[in-house]
Amino acid sequence: MLIGHQRYGEISYSGVMFVNEINVTGDYIGLVFGYQSNKKFYLLLWRHNNDNYLHNTYKAGIKGIQIKLINSTTGPSDFLTNALWHSGDTQDQVRLLWHDPQMQPWLHKTSYKFEIKFKPSLGRMRVIVYQGVEKFVDSGYIYDTSITGGKAGVLTFGQNNVVWSNLLINCQERINEALFFNGVSTYVTLASIQQLSLTSSFTIGVWFKLMVDYSSKILPIICTPKRSLCLYVYNRKIHGRMGGNNISSSMNVPRDTWHHCVLRYDATGHRLSLFLNGSVISHVDDVFPLPWTNPSTLYVGKTIDSYFHGLIDELSLWKVPITDSNVKLYMQQAGLLWPVRQNLISAYYNMDEEESTLLLSDHSNHNNTADVNDGRFVHSYLDKSRFQLCYPSNKRRKKRYVHEEL
Repeated sequence: MLIGHQRYGEISYSGVMFVNEINVTGDYIGLVFGYQSNKKFYLLLWRHNNDNYLHNTYKAGIKGIQIKLINSTTGPSDFLTNALWHSGDTQDQVRLLWHDPQMQPWLHKTSYKFEIKFKPSLGRMRVIVYQGVEKFVDSGYIYDTSITGGKAGVLTFGQNNVVWSNLLINCQERINEALFFNGVSTYVTLASIQQLSLTSSFTIGVWFKLMVDYSSKILPIICTPKRSLCLYVYNRKIHGRMGGNNISSSMNVPRDTWHHCVLRYDATGHRLSLFLNGSVISHVDDVFPLPWTNPSTLYVGKTIDSYFHGLIDELSLWKVPITDSNVKLYMQQAGLLWPVRQNLISAYYNMDEEESTLLLSDHSNHNNTADVNDGRFVHSYLDKSRFQLCYPSNKRRKKRYVHEEL
C-alpha cells in the first residue's frame, strides 16, 4: 500500500487505473480510503480472474470489484494476508461490504476511471467506475459507520505493472444547520398524527440543545397542542407522554449541550420507552394506543401555552418501533438514508435550510413539508457532539474539535 499523509473526512476520490502488461497475471489492484492504521481502513479490491490463494479452497479470490472493511485484530500478518485475498468475511479481520454481482474483471492494457464518494457523516460510500465514457460499475450507496474518515492511497496484491494516474481528492463540505427556537414565538407546524402514520407503533427521534439559562417550565420539543402525545423538558428533566402515561429521566438535562432523545411506542408489547443519548432511561408497560378519532396536528416547539427555547436538529418520525440497538446505531448517522430508502420513516427534517425560508423540507420522500413560524437557522456544531457521544475514547479527536470550535 502507498498511503498519503493527509487525513480527510468527506471526500470525492478519483483517478485512473491501468495495468501495463498483456495477459501475464490477473491478481488484485485496489484503492484505500478511510485509512486509520494498518489494522483499520476501507479497501476497494479488484481481480482479473478467479484464483484461490496458495490453492486453498477456503481462500477464494473471486473476480470483480469488492469493497471491504478492514478491522483486523492482528494487523499485518499471515492472518490478514489470507483475509485480504479471500472474497468474503473473515472473523476478526475483514468484512465484505459489497461485491459486484456481475463479477466483471479488469482487463489488461485498459484504462478505468474511478470515483469514490465517501461521506462518513452519513455513514455511506459509493464507487463508480468508467471504461471510456461508459459506466462500467456502480455500487450504489453502501452504508457503514465503522470509520469516520482518514487517509487515502493505492494498493496492489500480487499484480505487477499497475499505473495510477491523475489521482485527485476533493473535500466535500458538510453543511449542518439547526433551527433556533426563541421561547416566545418560534414553532413548526407538522402534519397530523394520522398523516404521519403515528397512530399505532412509532418512534420519534430528535437532537436538541437547551440554552444556558433555560427555564424549569415546560419546554415542548414535539407535541400535540394539549400534550396527549409529547416529548418535552420539564423541571430540567426530559419527559415523554402518551395519553395518561408519563415517563421521565431521573437526572437533570445538562444545559448548552447537544442531546439525542428518542420516544418509542411498541403497540405489540404495549410499552412506551424513553431514550437519552442512545440508552433507555425509562419505560412503562400496559400503554394502549390512543383512539385519535380527529385529526391531531403535531407541533415542534409549541403547545397551547408553552414554547421551546433552544436548538433542534435532525427530527425523525418513524412508523415503526426501532430496536434498542438501532436507536444507538441511527444516533451515529446523519442523514438516515438507509431507513428512508426502506420506507421506515414518515418524515425526516435535517434542518439544513436557508436562513430566510419559511418551510422545512421533508427528506423521507413522503413530502410532509412543514411550516416554520418566526424561526432562524444557525450552525449547529452537532457533528462534534455526535462524534464525542459515539466515540468517547477517541481523546485525540475530541481535543482537536474543541480547539477548532474555540
